[in-house]
Amino acid sequence: MGKLTLEITEEPIVGNAGLVAMGELMRISGIDSTCAKREFPNYQVAEKDILRSLGGLIGIGKVGFDHVRQFKNSEFFLTALGLGRVPSEATLRQRFKAMSLDRNVHEAMPVCSVRMLRKLDFKPRIVTVPHFVGVRIDTDSTILDNSDTKKEGVAKGYTGILGYAPVCSFLEVGLIVGAKICPGSHHPLHEGALDFHAGVRSRVRKLANARLLWVGDTAFDDWALNGGAAQGRGQFHHSPQSAPRKTRDFDQPGHARWTSSFSQARQDRLHGKHPPGT
Repeated sequence: MGKLTLEITEEPIVGNAGLVAMGELMRISGIDSTCAKREFPNYQVAEKDILRSLGGLIGIGKVGFDHVRQFKNSEFFLTALGLGRVPSEATLRQRFKAMSLDRNVHEAMPVCSVRMLRKLDFKPRIVTVPHFVGVRIDTDSTILDNSDTKKEGVAKGYTGILGYAPVCSFLEVGLIVGAKICPGSHHPLHEGALDFHAGVRSRVRKLANARLLWVGDTAFDDWALNGGAAQGRGQFHHSPQSAPRKTRDFDQPGHARWTSSFSQARQDRLHGKHPPGT
């Protein structure tokens, strides 16, 4: 076997397999019609090209605006994503920032996601647990470390790290059905939390006519929030690491049942039957 010579070059090494799929998914989502409402005659790059380019970059693991430079002269990138023109880094950044401030775009994106999933005939997985059969939705917040940046909204979170605290809801199969970016110092039940959960519930209802099992930690243990599930015959399950497990079961609209119990393993630890940490 001959020797291999490794050489560092500026040529991008990219797996293009996901670009065609991303282009097709964005097409059936109807995302272009949303962008058409924002078009201006003096735009050299269409609005749809901005979102399609970003979708393509994310699909192949490129999450920075500057990554679009690699594809400025790529015919494959252009064709696979159905672009009229590949935007420059500055155009991509500036135009997407303007989009992010447009409420109409915010409201249209979830609609596009549901449309895409329905055209793919996607069906949420039905889970069966004691006294419940339906669709499971997990909701949780986390901390994104941005301590090395000075971005707007960066704040110290509950872990002591400077960053953001996004809240995400996803189905039992791992598909995200809701995401909201928040400053790191915000509690999950900050202003807008009720609207966020209502939006998730509405989207899942369009994908499945079933009861909903909401699973989250005690940060979401709020009567106003849980009361929203009662209208949709849902069930809330709170699973904290240092408190009793709490479940609210809404079998009938307006009727709640509250239970609280420690897991057997936690009771054993509390009674000294197992050493701490087991």
